[in-house]
Amino acid sequence: MCRDQPSDEIVSARTYFCAARETAAWDQLLNRNFQAQVDAIRGDDVSDQALRDGQLGALRTAQRRWIQFRDAEMIREEKNSQNAMSTWILANVEKVGLEMTARRAIDLSLD
Repeated sequence: MCRDQPSDEIVSARTYFCAARETAAWDQLLNRNFQAQVDAIRGDDVSDQALRDGQLGALRTAQRRWIQFRDAEMIREEKNSQNAMSTWILANVEKVGLEMTARRAIDLSLD
């Protein structure tokens, strides 16, 4: 974790930038796992194209709704942090995004 590495940044800024870097890494994995799910559905030996289309549609709908949920949770965290310093608010919001993105990436994993 980058939080364990030495830095000249002030603590709250370091926390924010660290979480942002980790979120970006998890987001890349999430996107790879999502694409692997799409590829797996397309590669299934299902002769019923309507079934395959339904599976793809459900996956895409679930992902779009998850993005909306994640974004709403980040806004909720921002509103709940209004008495904190602005850098801490950003760090808290980013941490929520990080944790949710990591969980979703794991959920979408085919392993």
